[in-house]
Amino acid sequence: MSTSQFDYLVSRIGDQFHPSDMWIKDEVYLPMEEGVSFISAESLNSNGLSIFLETVMRARAASQAEESFPLYENVWNQLVEKLRQDARLGVSGD
Repeated sequence: MSTSQFDYLVSRIGDQFHPSDMWIKDEVYLPMEEGVSFISAESLNSNGLSIFLETVMRARAASQAEESFPLYENVWNQLVEKLRQDARLGVSGD
């Protein structure tokens, strides 16, 4: 993933957190707050990861209205697939 793709996803996802879920954003975005160029959902429990996935799905849906969506569609799909495959969610794929 390029830096521009990363910045795009992080921005779009960050805008979609519900106020009650800001603790998840704080947890996932902590590496960026510490000056590192990545986000991480490793510390989330299954409930937190599920909420993060829902947030990612909202962000992806919202970005579909943008002209630039085709440039990022593959990256969105890869992110969603990777999250869905996480064992903490108890699912494997769709």
